[in-house]
Amino acid sequence: MKTLSKSIFAVTLALAFVLTSFTASAKIYDPNKGIFDPKKMSSGLMFDIDNFRHNALKFRLDIYQPQKQLVNISILDKEGTVVYNAFTSKTESAQLFDVSSLGYGEYTVEISTLGETASDKIVLEAPEYLRPRAFIKESEVEKNRVTIVSLNAESSVKVKIVNENGKVVFSDAYYLENYREHLDLNWLPKGKYTVSMDFDDIHESQEITVK
Repeated sequence: MKTLSKSIFAVTLALAFVLTSFTASAKIYDPNKGIFDPKKMSSGLMFDIDNFRHNALKFRLDIYQPQKQLVNISILDKEGTVVYNAFTSKTESAQLFDVSSLGYGEYTVEISTLGETASDKIVLEAPEYLRPRAFIKESEVEKNRVTIVSLNAESSVKVKIVNENGKVVFSDAYYLENYREHLDLNWLPKGKYTVSMDFDDIHESQEITVK
């Protein structure tokens, strides 16, 4: 298999941005079969980006152009920072991008040729089992005991207990990706309380009663 050019790999290595370039066994564009749903440019160039079903941190870029014009390919992250930039003049190109070093999120692919630029976006979402989650459960067996669980936390997890008057009676934080703890609340006066957990974009709360 051949790379698009030596410069592509130079840029790729410099950015720690992994690119796999390959030639498909069949044409990537067939106007009769409609293999992909492309963005179309006035020059006749068509391109399409799609998720790679076997890996949530990879996506595929297909390019078809009727003439071998020089095409600039740029990929930007959600902040608008260019994380990849390269050129090709191939009539047909199929590329697989691996953004494991950059992470999940929204990426923009910009294609420029003959003074025209077009773009498309793709969102790479973490699988459900990798997304941050929190659980708070009052024990059905032990009196005044609550279990708190956090999974896949990327920032500090803040735990608070607030009484029915809105006063914070307990506050703590921890910095573990995955955590489980049993809170013994027998030291609290009898009454209703709200136990809450906050981290990343997660907010979980549970009303409990100390008896």
